[in-house]
Amino acid sequence: MKILQINLNHCEAAQDLLTQTAYENNIDVAIICEQYKNKGTNTWISDTTNKVAIWACGDKVIQDKPLTQNAYFTRGKICGIYFYSCYIPPSISHTDYEKILDEVVKEAMTTTPNIIAGDFNAWALEWGSRATNRRGSTLLKAFGLLDVVLLNTGTQNTFEKNGRGSIIDISFASRSLLRSTDWRVSDTYTQSDHLAIMININKDMERPRRNLCQQKVQAKGWRIETLDEDVFQFILNENVNETNDVDQQVKLLVHHITKACDAAMIKKKHTARRKPAYWWNSEIEILRSDCHKARRLCQRNQGRGEYTVLRDIFKKKRSKLKKAIKQSKNACFKALCDKVDENPWGEAYKIVMSRFGGGKGPVHHYSKR
Repeated sequence: MKILQINLNHCEAAQDLLTQTAYENNIDVAIICEQYKNKGTNTWISDTTNKVAIWACGDKVIQDKPLTQNAYFTRGKICGIYFYSCYIPPSISHTDYEKILDEVVKEAMTTTPNIIAGDFNAWALEWGSRATNRRGSTLLKAFGLLDVVLLNTGTQNTFEKNGRGSIIDISFASRSLLRSTDWRVSDTYTQSDHLAIMININKDMERPRRNLCQQKVQAKGWRIETLDEDVFQFILNENVNETNDVDQQVKLLVHHITKACDAAMIKKKHTARRKPAYWWNSEIEILRSDCHKARRLCQRNQGRGEYTVLRDIFKKKRSKLKKAIKQSKNACFKALCDKVDENPWGEAYKIVMSRFGGGKGPVHHYSKR
């Protein structure tokens, strides 16, 4: 299971690139801070301030979400794990900072296993900062009440701007996930001042071994992670018609188990393979690579005389990439609009209906009177 953690710094281009990065790296879950805007889909959860979000990428589903939204953090259950996305801005007073952390801890105590990650704007020696500040001490004290372990390793900055950097993007995981979890700061270009963090969970190690019956059920076409055990057990306890014919008894038993699975689990959707961002093209790919090289060159020359020149070059390349993405998106939108006249029930109709959760839906034909 692959998780991407990123602060998008409220940048439209950074959120656009996130879509392509998720495709290229087969990301299952994205833990997001300071998104540019929310996606209007049932695979996206955000808080009341629209500062944090959790995105179930690819074919993953959100199994559980809060009944009411919180401020500065949100959570969602995906593939049996509760993911928390947190962002506490520097402008928040320390009293409010403590209250937000208390709310996070209060909810996390009722869920397990957990991945808690985000931009806490806190410094501590434990995750590689040069010193521990007041916020860092408060965060460590609050999370000390939870059965979680800090995932951050090393001293690589997660935030870099104008030659300065810090480690403010933090990740925690339940102790039960620790042995199967790998954490690293990614070198992927994000268009944000924050670097992407990749978290990989080896589900074969983390997940308890299933019995043969469960493995067959999963292969048949149900999402085992959506299993409602109470409903499944209730249906199984119903009486099955008895017969002396062994073959008929087998068919009845299979039908009975299938009925229980249909009632207790969501069926798998045989969807197509993941697709790249609709606006992605070879020109943008080259521009992203140029930005990546310019950023690395700029970082390696911090403190030297040529740093200012290299930084300006990087900014120009970044601006060019942003412009290219916007132009490509506009061109794709125009092409989509042109197709509406040719086929009103085509791709444009499907996109609009997906926003309302209606899928493709049947096409109704009305006769003229």
